[in-house]
Amino acid sequence: MINALVGTEHFLIERACARLKERLLQGLSDFDFDQFAAGVTPVTRVLESLNTLPFLGGKRVLIIKEVEKFKKEDLETLEPALKNLPESIELLLVGGKIDRRFRFWQTVEKQGKLVEYKTLYPREVPGWMNEELRSHGVKIQPKALSWLAGVVGVDVGSIAATLEKLRLLIGDRNEITLQDVERCVTAFSWKSLFDLTDAVGTRNKSLSLKLFRSMAASGESPVGLLALIARHFRILFKIKSSPRQGATDFGISPYFFKDYVRQAERFSLPDLKKVYENIFHTDWNLKSSPLPGEVIFERLLWELCS
Repeated sequence: MINALVGTEHFLIERACARLKERLLQGLSDFDFDQFAAGVTPVTRVLESLNTLPFLGGKRVLIIKEVEKFKKEDLETLEPALKNLPESIELLLVGGKIDRRFRFWQTVEKQGKLVEYKTLYPREVPGWMNEELRSHGVKIQPKALSWLAGVVGVDVGSIAATLEKLRLLIGDRNEITLQDVERCVTAFSWKSLFDLTDAVGTRNKSLSLKLFRSMAASGESPVGLLALIARHFRILFKIKSSPRQGATDFGISPYFFKDYVRQAERFSLPDLKKVYENIFHTDWNLKSSPLPGEVIFERLLWELCS
């Protein structure tokens, strides 16, 4: 049997891989298990393992990770072996984004099962969170779900970690409230981000610096904060450019939409373009300059408020 877990959503791939691996390796001897990494293990060694029968009957498990690193000629070498794979061989292919036009992957789909995990769109986040919580017997109030969806972004690993903290927070209760969400999401205050953007919009340098220092003291890194600031101003730019569209068109929660519209009114399109240029240069400096990140970020705020 062939199973392939591929795509851009690495958290879901690794979770599915761990569950499948646990099932496949149950009661298996070390003699009947091989794990390779594409691009590291010679393809001849992989081919040899594919053609090796179980030690004492039963089944044999072969796991190949980072399959997106296989070269075209590697796939062409391995593809015939898939068509004649013994029933006693369990093959698990794990990796990132692949080109399904190759005959190798077409054979995988025909002979076995290929699941592609893609990065969630913002509009898909609430549904995914609902399903994840339901699988643990937990419900979430609509307002709490809307608030949380607007905060956590689309990184499934971060979303899952937040949901796990919420489940621990509510204890024996089976419903998450808005108050629970506000208590749980303490690593970064979303209100502080709006306050910081307001301060920048009114050119209030002292308040901008005060808010940033408070957020940095709570553990928020300049790199992480810059990513949030960039996303925030990107939404403001879209709203300013397309004022007739609604919250779902911009991939944000209706819970925050009025605040975004209000803030967009503080900036002109040239202002927002200038902000983007400054954010780009700050990102470059954070990753290449020997200066402390806090100093670089404070310089950004000084420029934005000037």
